[in-house]
Amino acid sequence: MASISRSLSKRLSLGGWPNEKSAPSDTDSTHSHTHAHDKDWKDVIRLLAKDAKLRDDVCDPKALLDALENANTKGLDDRDLLVSNILERLGSKLNVGSQLEKAVHFMSAAKELPISQVLQQGAINLLYKDLPHPPSAYLSLPSTEPRKISEEEQAREQARIYAFRTADGYNTNILNPTMGQAGTPYARSVPAINFCPKAGLPDPGLVFDSLLKRDEYKPHPGGISALFFAFADLVIHSIFNTDHFDGTLNNTSSYLDLSVLYGNSEKDVNSVRRNDGTGRLLDDVFADPRLLFMPPASCALLILLNRNHNYIAQRILDINENGNYQNPPPTDEKARKDQDDEIFHRSRLVNCGYFMKIILGDYVGAILGLVRDGSDWRLDPLSTYRGLDHDLVPTGQGNVVSVEFNLLYRWHATLSEPDTKWTTNMLKGIFDADDAEDFDFKNVTPNTFKLAAHKYLIPSKPVQEWEFNGLKRVDGRFRDEDLAKILLDATEARASAFKARGIPEALRVIEVMAINQSRNWGACSLNEFRKFLGLKRETKRLPGLREFANLYLQHTNRFRLGTVIKISLSVTFLYLKDVVQSLTATQKTAEALYRDIDNLELHVGLQAEEPKQPRPGAGLCPGYTISRAILADAVALTRGDRFMTVDFTPHNLTSWGFQDCQYDTKDGSYGGMLTKLLFRTLPDYYPRGSAYAHFPFLEPKFMKENLKNVDASAVSKYTWDRPKAPLYPTATVYTFGEVQRVLSDKTAYLSASDGRLFEAVKPTLLRKSETDEAKYGRDSDAASIRLLSGAGDLSKHIFKKPDAGVASYFAEKTRTLMKDKSFSTSGNGGEKYVDVVKDVINLLPAYWLSEKIGGFPLKKEEDDSDLSDVKIYEKFADIASYVYLNFGHENDWRLREESQEHCQRFIDWVASALPGWGLSGHHSLTRRFSLKAFSHGFGHSDNNVFLDKLWRDFGKGKSTHHEFAAHVVAAVVPTAALYSQAVATVVNYYLDGSQQDAREAIIKLADSKEQGAKDEVMKYIYEALRLDPPVAGVYRTATKDDVLAGVRVNAGQTVFASVADACLDASLFGDEPSVASYQRSLKDYSITNFGVEGFLAPEFLSATVPAVLSAIFNHKNLQRGPSQSGVFTRHVTAFVSITMTQYLTHKGLVSQYPDSLIVGAASDRPKQFAQ
Repeated sequence: MASISRSLSKRLSLGGWPNEKSAPSDTDSTHSHTHAHDKDWKDVIRLLAKDAKLRDDVCDPKALLDALENANTKGLDDRDLLVSNILERLGSKLNVGSQLEKAVHFMSAAKELPISQVLQQGAINLLYKDLPHPPSAYLSLPSTEPRKISEEEQAREQARIYAFRTADGYNTNILNPTMGQAGTPYARSVPAINFCPKAGLPDPGLVFDSLLKRDEYKPHPGGISALFFAFADLVIHSIFNTDHFDGTLNNTSSYLDLSVLYGNSEKDVNSVRRNDGTGRLLDDVFADPRLLFMPPASCALLILLNRNHNYIAQRILDINENGNYQNPPPTDEKARKDQDDEIFHRSRLVNCGYFMKIILGDYVGAILGLVRDGSDWRLDPLSTYRGLDHDLVPTGQGNVVSVEFNLLYRWHATLSEPDTKWTTNMLKGIFDADDAEDFDFKNVTPNTFKLAAHKYLIPSKPVQEWEFNGLKRVDGRFRDEDLAKILLDATEARASAFKARGIPEALRVIEVMAINQSRNWGACSLNEFRKFLGLKRETKRLPGLREFANLYLQHTNRFRLGTVIKISLSVTFLYLKDVVQSLTATQKTAEALYRDIDNLELHVGLQAEEPKQPRPGAGLCPGYTISRAILADAVALTRGDRFMTVDFTPHNLTSWGFQDCQYDTKDGSYGGMLTKLLFRTLPDYYPRGSAYAHFPFLEPKFMKENLKNVDASAVSKYTWDRPKAPLYPTATVYTFGEVQRVLSDKTAYLSASDGRLFEAVKPTLLRKSETDEAKYGRDSDAASIRLLSGAGDLSKHIFKKPDAGVASYFAEKTRTLMKDKSFSTSGNGGEKYVDVVKDVINLLPAYWLSEKIGGFPLKKEEDDSDLSDVKIYEKFADIASYVYLNFGHENDWRLREESQEHCQRFIDWVASALPGWGLSGHHSLTRRFSLKAFSHGFGHSDNNVFLDKLWRDFGKGKSTHHEFAAHVVAAVVPTAALYSQAVATVVNYYLDGSQQDAREAIIKLADSKEQGAKDEVMKYIYEALRLDPPVAGVYRTATKDDVLAGVRVNAGQTVFASVADACLDASLFGDEPSVASYQRSLKDYSITNFGVEGFLAPEFLSATVPAVLSAIFNHKNLQRGPSQSGVFTRHVTAFVSITMTQYLTHKGLVSQYPDSLIVGAASDRPKQFAQ
């Protein structure tokens, strides 16, 4: 251990940091340590070597070396104890100054290392223990009597097998059911023992005019947008609603249960529900009228959460995971109510989980500056873990919000300029100002406000008729365009900085009432609250002045007064002289009003406190006390809620619902969730890749400049201009003739798949130019043309004229996989089963490309290797989804990034297998060595005979090795998963017992050598694809004005060609189009491949699919596996103006592909599985 200290000490003192080969070791202790321990320290040191700012933050040489030297290492072999010992030293200072932010910076940077997790658990423990659980005091005596429940309600609740939220938060803590319930008293966290009498406190109006009234607008230094604070309104109003008659009571629950949407009583909840058996809410409604008088972005966000609930409810009903729902809902009133209750409550759990993840991902992510700094790490207060004493760290203990935090969340100083104008005009309106221009808000008294509030702020209409900001409902809903404009405006508007003298004058009466309320509550002083949090007591000066005065002294000799000082992330802040002068003026005013710093009231002190400046770990930049306290509250609110912790399970939320509210750290938003909500609910107004969607809580102009310093290469991946509304709505065509015309006329109706195909391989083909954008654009255009042309030629050669032996290869490989991948039930003569989709059909293209085309490595062993057959298929599916099945915005970023990564690996593999690669200068490996690197299955040079021929005929002398490899990959990979999808669909269709005769016919025709037999068997295959189309339809963009089905289509308009509807066009397929017929012409099936060639080329399908079906169907007594194992887990859901089939994977994710289908091929068919 001492050697680690000496090594680290030397590096710290000399400024030299280790390279990859440096590794700490311990030569002085009596017991040797494992290499794993050395690796942990090596990883930490290597991380610090890369980031000077991180070293400055968390690697104070004296503190770190002291911890290292004093760790008891003799005989210590447990890394966790070693790390804990060090963290005890370092973590003990988390309460001091900016140490918590420095810890956040370190945990974010070290997110892949074990030490980050240990430090995070320490931080969560600290933050959770900031507040007492349960509260030690209340404003008034809470009731401990259980709430009365009717016999009918009790019977209904006892019948439920899932956890659910009550309307008022009752029973969230099952041992103390009333804890945090709506209508119960506020907690008091800090007893006020300061002896200053009320009479000795200054007049609230004078306090506002002197310390709080905005003197000027200053942009938020961290680039926070007004939309952040619109969302903060939802959080704040979800947990605070002081009773107007008894100020000790909180009329909302103390949990993040979206009470602003659902309400706080059964009456409220019933007012927003449809109660029609679908579990949905009424369109665009919410329960809390207070939001109508907030800046409009708050209501717009709440409308999106309403729509999200309905989206979730519809998905839960469509998927029907437990098989107990009826769609349409049952006509029996009780059965319909029971179904509606279950879907509603499960949907609410999912929506609240979604809300919670937005809070932890986007909201807290912005508070800590993580999104701004390009980090997808997040503080996770929900996790379950054990402390060093092996006791489980508590979760789900309940929560009661306190008056101190009610006062802390008064963030009026941050109102943007547009929101300030909106609020001012709104208040003038409710005060019936005759002369709005000269209206003096000093004349508004608390009584004036209360009278106006009773007159205007209590809606008389039912919730479905509420309107805001002048928006009108159309057919019960607000227009997407209107909601989008509000939200986009809020993202563009920079919030104001936290600061003394920052609250708009229009809110004078609100602040006066807040000060009076604080005094009536007997709230503590600022210093008492700081002491409660373990922060240093402020003396003499206002909070923050001392720090800035010291900063001034430190820089006086280095900077002239008035010089701009640049702090981290190249953000330019205030002139130092102006800061000090402003603080001095604020300090003098406060001292004149309060005379002693200990008399400074909590509410006023929090508002007047000097704010932090942006740095790693600090994004919100409020006052120092707010900055420290807000994280403690976030942890208490989430960790104390059992529905966010111990009952946040797939069992309660459904598997799909649980997955739906998980972060996707690869979505381009650095761990956000609000992005998905915007894409999901307003897809026409938030296009894929828009910075307004990916970073909604940051002003786009700020974020663009900031990202240039954080990750310059990422800037061009986003579109930074404000999204424009689509000129025309999407046009949908349904008939066979019109769909065929859209698919076949590739000039008049462009497919986005070509562009996405090039996008998938572009990083491998082109190096991004940071200096010459025009040249990069020209190079991209030329490379795209060459790629599509080259890939097209190769595709025709490979798939339009398949090798004569391809049928026998697919047949034999199918039989081999059926045998090798099968499993048996126990006992002699056990039944044999095989997953014919996962372990056979999905793998066929991978084996064919590896063994017959060449260049694609494949491990045959069943393991978790990245080269295993299953993993290769998953890569194929990602690429196919991105290029061809990319219907929604939510997954576009992840699919693109993963497709680019996969394609780069495939291209490297293919290029390394080409003749002359080792001599081309592109790679140090010889061809022989590159082949040996994949000896597990890629293997032998004879696998590359076909690839060598392709190189000679299409590549040599025309393309570089890498360019040609890109053409090969683009020609064969994107359609591989689509082939498996089509074959799986056909197999599933003919597995039904009613299709026994058809199966026999397929076997006979597939094995027949007679002329015309191949065409006849293809009719069976295409008929299955017609009646159960794997792809419901495709998008195209019109390049010119046209008329489709009598409807005008404009140039630039998006067209959706519904393949599913066209396949049931009665004008072509007769009066009963859903009835199978095997006598149709092959021309009638021209759209079943939805305009895609490659593996789906008719010639290749005809050459291979009959052989695959014969190999599968020829198994004796072939039958579906038992129960759900033998059927696709799929559902039908609404999409655009049609319905489409989707699958639920074993992970609970929605997919375009089936991922499992167990079939049995027993000698004797078990009776229980008989069709």
